[in-house]
Amino acid sequence: MTRSVQWCRYDLLGYEAAWALQKERVASLLQHPPAGEGIAQTHSSGEAGQPPNPLLADQLILLEHPPVYTIGRSGHRRDILDLNPGHSPIPVVETDRGGQVTYHGPGQLVVYFIRDLRPHALTSVRSHVHRLEESAIQTLALFGVTAHRDPKHPGVWVGEAKIGALGIRIDRGVAYHGIAINRAPDLRPFVGIVPCGLVGRSVTSLAELGIPVSRMALEAAFLHAFGAVFGIHHFFPPLTALAARQEGAKESLMITTPLIAADILIEMVDRPDRPIVLIERQNPPYGWAVPGGFMEVGERLERTAIREAAEETSLAVTLKALLGIYSAPGRDPRFHAVTAVYVAEATGTPKAADDAKNIRLVTMDALPTQLAFDHDLVFADYRAFRENGSVAPLREGDE
Repeated sequence: MTRSVQWCRYDLLGYEAAWALQKERVASLLQHPPAGEGIAQTHSSGEAGQPPNPLLADQLILLEHPPVYTIGRSGHRRDILDLNPGHSPIPVVETDRGGQVTYHGPGQLVVYFIRDLRPHALTSVRSHVHRLEESAIQTLALFGVTAHRDPKHPGVWVGEAKIGALGIRIDRGVAYHGIAINRAPDLRPFVGIVPCGLVGRSVTSLAELGIPVSRMALEAAFLHAFGAVFGIHHFFPPLTALAARQEGAKESLMITTPLIAADILIEMVDRPDRPIVLIERQNPPYGWAVPGGFMEVGERLERTAIREAAEETSLAVTLKALLGIYSAPGRDPRFHAVTAVYVAEATGTPKAADDAKNIRLVTMDALPTQLAFDHDLVFADYRAFRENGSVAPLREGDE
């Protein structure tokens, strides 16, 4: 059973806008009975094979904030010593998270995790906080940084300096807010406050430790660690943003990174004419498709292709070639995905499983008309591969 979390990413989003998004998700979760385990599961409701209900799924948000001081429920304005004199004053927001005063700004990875802890919220809070801290600790370890907890003070520390600030709120059993990791922020604004009410404790960052890390690299590392700590194996995108895109909205606040997928053209080498395997999807979008699926955190693309082939067709395949990379935004009607398409060989009898309702062996001159995705370019490149062994050419314009 695959545990899943809905996730989204913002380039730069104001604190109050992010706060409002969290409260909106909390309200949505509270309109429904408790899920039971907090983390949505792909088969937790409805028929087997159905995706998680997006309204009931826990949500992970990765973003950066413009400069802002925030005061938690146990904080005091007196802990803001200086609003950036000589420069534009840094705004102050009194928020509902736990904790005291902190600073957020560009160069700091902020992670908000909206998680339904019902029906065991009272006994789950400590574990939830521990796992958020552990996710940050394991993330930093991937860059060679030994971080730790302070038993008396929430957050993540390197030596005596704080590198990760934590603050959450529980609203009727649903947790929100989260943790922030200092990648390469301007640390001077921290001088203007008593961070987290701790006099004499300093703040550090990966940059200050001499470890340059890009935002994307830190986010990828965090998703890997977070997935391992919370037992999450699949991150799926927010459907509201996708619907807004499909309806032609000029712009949405939601900015999602394209998902990475692997498709696999399986040649049945023990059959005449070496037909390929297509699956009939039992989940939207419906129709026939090349077997494949999304890359999991910590997985190589080649492994994704082999795993998806086994899950959907029950075949053990041998990879033969990488046909090409296909990244046109309109190929997948649900959202923007970047797909690596492999050619592989197999023998035996394929059996439909997982997302596949039926299996069909087809030759290139007898393809079905009802296809779930835009495979035209893939099939054109594959015909050329069958004829002369050439892989897809580089394409500088639209695919």
